Amino acid sequence: MKKTEREFIGEQLLNVMSEWMERDAQSRRFGTDTLLYHSEIHLLAFLKEHPGIHAAQIARLLGLTRGAVSQTLARLTAKGFIVKQRDPENCRRIRITLTEKGRTACKNHEALHRRNEQRISEILKDADESRLAFLRNFLEQLEKALL
Repeated sequence: MKKTEREFIGEQLLNVMSEWMERDAQSRRFGTDTLLYHSEIHLLAFLKEHPGIHAAQIARLLGLTRGAVSQTLARLTAKGFIVKQRDPENCRRIRITLTEKGRTACKNHEALHRRNEQRISEILKDADESRLAFLRNFLEQLEKALL
């Protein structure tokens, strides 16, 4: 049985999403000598935007458990991407900041995102406003359906 155009598009979209997720989940070095996993690099990116934050704040802002945050922070410390220091205003709190290695990883992670955005822009460069509006609407509806 021949697939309809809608079925073909749906299948192709799922294939692209699957491939994108698989690539995104792969560990990478991001310009360092150490592998970083998806959760680790995204926590580093968050730390870059919130220098000196403490673990409880991270958990609250990201909607994660303190245990999950603590485990990831321990791995990032052991790998040399972050340092923990006592908060001078509250000695019970530990402030977390990026090391030079952490800043390097973030810089290269941001570059990866820019390259991906450039690829998408290149693909869409010849699309007129009506096609872009349709695609934007489609993606918004798809996002809502997935939530």
